[in-house]
Amino acid sequence: MIRKWRDSIRLKINNYIIIDDFFPDEICTKLREKSLNAKEYTKKYWDYKALDFDNGDLESLQDISNKYVVPKIPLAEKYLRSWSFVYDNIARGVGIHADPSFINVNIWVTPDKCVENYNKNGLIIYHKHAPKEWSHDEYNWDKSYLKIKSYLKDSKYDRIPYKYNRAIIFKGSAFHSTDNVHMKPGEKNRRVNYTFLYDY
Repeated sequence: MIRKWRDSIRLKINNYIIIDDFFPDEICTKLREKSLNAKEYTKKYWDYKALDFDNGDLESLQDISNKYVVPKIPLAEKYLRSWSFVYDNIARGVGIHADPSFINVNIWVTPDKCVENYNKNGLIIYHKHAPKEWSHDEYNWDKSYLKIKSYLKDSKYDRIPYKYNRAIIFKGSAFHSTDNVHMKPGEKNRRVNYTFLYDY
């Protein structure tokens, strides 16, 4: 209970928590290969592909969450869903959006040696959160991009650098986006991230 309270305070003050060396290496390898070797993807966007592990035929990752996430993050008790993204080697990535969750846990599972440009590939987290009166489509839909950009015009943000096996914990209501992608050529070098969503 004390750890949950401390983490809540850290999120409120600092907007995010970073934990490096989050998973055992074998779990990172397993998750990375699961995404890179997928025969079909749940969705395909213009420069990245998605696997949704809780909608459709894919096996849920709740067991991995229970075993490896919850012990390190007591706030992550109520699992909602998880997904992975596999990006083109050079990509813009996911645009600015927020999520319908209490907290997000974002983890990068591609080794650092695969990175071409260390000034890219990270995560941008804005200090402003989605207004409570906004609908899901307003804070999490491509067609709302201009509205979101206008809302965030004067917002400060933090740029989290990419690092293999780094977990970033932040509130789902915080607007966030990919900090562009530039990995070395080759399928095995693609940037792969996993996102776990949790409720209150």
